[in-house]
Amino acid sequence: MSELIDYLKTLTLDDVQEWAGDKIYARGKGIVKHVSDLALTINDALSAKVQGTEKYNTDVFLEDGELTSFCSCPYEYGECKHAVAVILAVAKQLNSGHDIPQKDMQSATPRDIELSVADHSLERAKPSSKKIELDSSYPRTLEALQKRLSKQPKAALVKQLLLLSMKDHDIHESLWEFVASTPDLFNVASQVTLLKRKIKKITAEESWQDYWNHKGHTPDYSPIRTGLEALLKHEAFDDVVELGSELWTLGIKQIQCSDDEGELANELSRTLFIVLEALPKTSMKSVMQLFWLIDRALEDDYGLLQDLDLVYNHEGYQAEHWQDVAMVLTQRLATFPESKKQDYEYKRVVDMLAFAYQKGGDDNAILTMMENQVRNTKDYVKLVEGFIKQGNMSKAKDWCLVGFNDTLKESPGIASSLKDQLIGWHKDDGNITQVAALSVDDFLASPDMKNFQIIERLFQTKHPLLDGQWKQVRATLLDLIEHGNPVTWSLPSNWPLPKAEVSSLGESKGYWSQTQVEDLMIHIAVHEKHFDEAVDRFGNRVGFQIMTDSLARSLALAVSKSHPETAISIWKTCTLAEISATKTSAYQRAGKYLLQLRKVYEQHQQLDEWLKFVKSLKAEHKRKIRLQEVLDKLLSSKSSAKLIE
Repeated sequence: MSELIDYLKTLTLDDVQEWAGDKIYARGKGIVKHVSDLALTINDALSAKVQGTEKYNTDVFLEDGELTSFCSCPYEYGECKHAVAVILAVAKQLNSGHDIPQKDMQSATPRDIELSVADHSLERAKPSSKKIELDSSYPRTLEALQKRLSKQPKAALVKQLLLLSMKDHDIHESLWEFVASTPDLFNVASQVTLLKRKIKKITAEESWQDYWNHKGHTPDYSPIRTGLEALLKHEAFDDVVELGSELWTLGIKQIQCSDDEGELANELSRTLFIVLEALPKTSMKSVMQLFWLIDRALEDDYGLLQDLDLVYNHEGYQAEHWQDVAMVLTQRLATFPESKKQDYEYKRVVDMLAFAYQKGGDDNAILTMMENQVRNTKDYVKLVEGFIKQGNMSKAKDWCLVGFNDTLKESPGIASSLKDQLIGWHKDDGNITQVAALSVDDFLASPDMKNFQIIERLFQTKHPLLDGQWKQVRATLLDLIEHGNPVTWSLPSNWPLPKAEVSSLGESKGYWSQTQVEDLMIHIAVHEKHFDEAVDRFGNRVGFQIMTDSLARSLALAVSKSHPETAISIWKTCTLAEISATKTSAYQRAGKYLLQLRKVYEQHQQLDEWLKFVKSLKAEHKRKIRLQEVLDKLLSSKSSAKLIE
C-alpha cells in the first residue's frame, strides 16, 4: 500500500513530461536502462541508483501532495533526468507485472544531498570578439609596436598587462615568473603598507542586496587576495598572517553590518584561505600557530574558515604539539563559570578539546572528558558512539538511557536519536516485541502517517511474536488518539506488548490537536482504501484551506473512481483558488489541476462536462491573457497514454 505508487498510477506520460520539461524528459527516457537498485523505502519514497558520469543516488517522493525528487547529481535547475528515469523504470517494472521491492525498517527518508556548487568567480574572462581596426597604412612590426607602447603611461601598460593575464593563462603565469625573477621590483614593506590601506578601505564598504529590484553591492576582495598572494610568493608568511588578523577583525564587523545572502562572507572566506596557507610556515611556534586558528575557529559564527584541515593536518604538527593544545584548552574550560557551562561557546571548547586529544593520539582521554562534560554539553549521541567504537556496549547502553531521560524535555531531537539507537539494538538482538513497543510509543507521542506505517509494516513481517495482533493494536491506538484524553489514558490490561524501555510521552502523555487527529484519520482511511470513511471524515473536517491543501489533493487522487463528486469538487476549488491569485505561475498550477479534473471526467465518460467548465473559465476571464493561453493549450491537447496501465 503505497500512496506514491497510487499517485503515479494517476499520471500520464504527458504529466511526467510537463513535470520535468521536454528536454529533461527526453534525456531521462534514454537512460532508463541505467537505473539499478530500485526500491520503495519505509517512508514511501522510490530510491534508486542511476549510472551517469558516476553512479547517482536518486529519490522520488511526495511532498505536500506534490511529486518531487532529490538527486546527488550536480544538476540544479529543477527535476533532473535521473529522477525521470527512475519514474519511467518504475512504470516499466509495474507494467510488466513485477512489484517494486521494499527496503527494510532501517531505510531512511529521502537523503539530504549537499550539492557542491562550482565556484565560477575565478574563471578567466573570454577575449572580446570586437576587433579594433588600425590604419591600414600603419606598419604592423615589432619596432612600430615598441615605439607606440613607449609613449603610453606606465599605469595604462600595467592595466593592459593585467587584462591580458585575465584572458590568457599562459600570459598570467609568464608575468608571475617575470615578477618572481626580478625581486627588486617587489618591496614587501611597501606591499604590506598598501594592503593595510586596502583592507581598511574595502572592509569599510557596505554590503547589501535588494533581490526584488536586482540591486546591491558586494565589496570586491580580489585586490586583497592579489596582494596576499604576492606576499605569499615572496615568502613573507608572517606578514600575511598579521594582515590576516586585521582582516579577520574588520571583516567580522563588516559582516555583522551587512544585509545580503552570504556574498560578503564568501569573499572573506576565499581571502582567508591564503592566510591559512601561510600560517604553518610562519616563525611562530607550532602551538601558537594552532591557537591562532583555534581561537578564530571558536568564534567563527559565519562559516568563514572552510579549509581548517589545511592547517590541522599539516605535517609540521606532531602529537606533542596537540597534547600541549589539549592542556591549554583544559585550563580554559576550568575558567568558565558554572552559569556558562551549558552555553554554545563552552560546547565549542569541549569539541575542540576532544579533537586535540584525537590528534594527540589519546582516545581514552576523549571518552573520559566527554563523560565528565556530557551533563553540560548534552552530547550523549557522540558519547554513546564512542563507547560503541571502543566495544564497551554496557556503558553505551547505560549512557543511552541516561541521555534519553536527560534530553527528552529540553532537547527532544537528541532523545529521538538515542531512542532510535535503542530500537536498533533490540532489532539486532531479535527483541521484536520491544521494537514494537518503542515504535508504538513514538506513534502515541507523535501521531502521523510515518509512525503509523512503521508499526503497520512491523506487524506485517509475520513474526511469530507479533502475528495476528495488528487488528487489536491498530484499533486500540486509533481509539486512543481519537477519543482518549492524553493526560489520563492508559493501555488496556490485555495489551500484547511489553512496557516500552523508554517513553517519549513524558508526564503529560503528549498532546494532539483536533485538526491533527482528523487529518491523520483521513490519511489512514485513504491509505487503507476505506474511501467511504475518508470522504465522510473529510466532509466533517475542521481547519484552514480545507479544499485546497495537500490532504485534499491526495484525497481527490485516491477517490476519483469511487467518489468522483468529491474529487471534482476539490479540483474545481483548487483551480479557482489559483486563478484568483492572478499570477502566471498560479495559472500554470491551475492548468495542472484542470488536467486532474479532466482525468476524473474521462474516467466516468463525462468529458463534455470538463469542456463546458473550461470554456466557462475562458468566457469569465477574457482579460487574463496568460490564463487564456493555458486554457487554450488544454483545450487543444489530447489525452496521452497512462504512465502505469
